[in-house]
Amino acid sequence: VDQRSGQPLAGAAVRAWPDGVRDAVTAEAAADGSFQLDLPPGSYHLGARHGEGKTERYWVPVRAGSIVRIDIPVDSSLLIGVGACAV
Repeated sequence: VDQRSGQPLAGAAVRAWPDGVRDAVTAEAAADGSFQLDLPPGSYHLGARHGEGKTERYWVPVRAGSIVRIDIPVDSSLLIGVGACAV
């Protein structure tokens, strides 16, 4: 969600990648700020960016058979609403 307004920002680019890997799994946030990334179990860097804002990064563990929900408040030029990583 936008840190200043509390509103989701549609179209944000969301990426997840494990340590030592440059290729990322990507998704675009929907109008309500939600996104889904299907990831195998492991730990991932999760990044989001909207427009020209800086990328906010977080470390997210993903377990087999789980859904990870995450809300990340970011600068007004960034996004993340509610996200889900499913395995």
